[in-house]
Amino acid sequence: MPVQYWMYGFWAVVGVPSFVLALWTVVAGDVHRLGALAALPLAADRGDRGAGAVFAGRLDGPITTTAAGHLAIAWIGRVTVETHVGKSTYTTEKCRLGRVDHLTLAGDDGRRLAIADPGLGAPAISESLAGIRRWTPTYELGEAVHISSVPPSIVERCGLPSSVFEKGTWSYQESWAPPGTHVEFAGCRMAGGEAVGACAAGPARGHLAAYGLHALVRRMADRILGLGALAVVLSTFFTAVGGIGALLALRRAAGGGAR
Repeated sequence: MPVQYWMYGFWAVVGVPSFVLALWTVVAGDVHRLGALAALPLAADRGDRGAGAVFAGRLDGPITTTAAGHLAIAWIGRVTVETHVGKSTYTTEKCRLGRVDHLTLAGDDGRRLAIADPGLGAPAISESLAGIRRWTPTYELGEAVHISSVPPSIVERCGLPSSVFEKGTWSYQESWAPPGTHVEFAGCRMAGGEAVGACAAGPARGHLAAYGLHALVRRMADRILGLGALAVVLSTFFTAVGGIGALLALRRAAGGGAR
């Protein structure tokens, strides 16, 4: 029997269970973190004990204009480039603009809580699971736009030379929170109780969600489910090919022996 069919059979019997185990090992941490984030109580249910909780209210602060011309309380703009290496595609952030400081959370009860400035470079964007995996803040600001070519004004603000645009596919993505945006913030009360920020431990690391924290968790969980489903489809395909190939090879070997 050709060696490749033995390999197919080995994959069908041993490879698939090992693959499923490895896949679960990779995503188990993400699942645990998302579950802990979704289980955070509302701050109103925790009083002022300083434990991690969800603080809800209207995002307030000085109104500014984004690089793309939108009125915003907070915004993040990113210049990225996609490069292809073989069959793989890599996206690299080349410049970040925006403002996420001097923000206040105005509650329905009239209380105002200052949001600790995480620094523009700190927040992860909600398109990925990076903020959850690295215990860094994820900011979902509500509105977003994607521009397939980088506007000259942004190129100038980022100080990018024209020569860099000769390779790769460049684009500009911007997200912003318009005035009056209602958000939920996962964090802890800071000293004095008049400000909130990322907790030193636990899941409440300063995540800010314009559509609610549970909605953010659901979207991130959908991404994990999508990756898992793709991996299962691929493993099932190779298992079927391996099993059929091994079976046909055995049949041919049996037929040759009978003669």
